[in-house]
Formats: sequence, C-alpha cells, structure tokens
Amino acid sequence: MKRYFPLFIGLCLLLVGITLGDTFRALDYDSLTVYADGTPTVYGDGDRVPSTRGKYVRADMYGDCDEVLGLLGAKEIAREAVDDMVVVYAFSPYISACETLKYGRVNVMIAVRDDGSLVVGSPLIKGSY
Repeated sequence: MKRYFPLFIGLCLLLVGITLGDTFRALDYDSLTVYADGTPTVYGDGDRVPSTRGKYVRADMYGDCDEVLGLLGAKEIAREAVDDMVVVYAFSPYISACETLKYGRVNVMIAVRDDGSLVVGSPLIKGSY
C-alpha cells in the first residue's frame, strides 16, 4: 500500500490540475470567446468548449462580481471607475496566463456594468467592454 500512495497523490494532483486549468467552465456565461492564435471563437452556453489554458478568454454574462471572483479563486487587487462601469483587476493562482500592470500581476479582469452585466476576461479583457 505504501508504494502506491505517491502514485495516488500524483494522480489526484493531475486531475486537480486538469480541472482547474479550465476555470472559466465554472461560470454561468451567455457567451464565451476564446482567442486561439489571435482568432476569436464564440461559444454559447451548453457548447463544448476546448481547453482554454494559456489563451485569452472572455465571458459575457450576468451575475455578481464577488461571486465570479470566488468561482475563479481570484483575489481582488484593484478597482477603478471607468465611465458608467467599474473595472476590477484580480489574480487567481488557478489561471496560468497573467499580465503585469501597474497594480501588479493580473489574470482576471471584470467590467461591471450598471445593468448587472459582466464582462470577465483572462488574463485581460480583449475587445471593448
């Protein structure tokens, strides 16, 4: 039994890594845009989405910013008002891609609009928000 324990732990870590690599699948989005090689592909709710690991990802949805941060395992770094919305910058240890901004390392960006809609991007939001 002792010699199988490291194998068991390794398998568990591998499964956790695979699951957390596509953290955006946990969101209840209306549309998910994945930028592979600079080309955007849009997926709807219920579509089978390929791996998003290491790619720019954008989710358009309705929801609560703090709930989204919790689902992504992200900690808020900064928040700023831009026109009629609030933009939140955060970091999640479960998302591999990141950018360094004036706030530090960021890999989750959320634009919160007055109508309750959110644009969630990783590592940053691509396109307008």
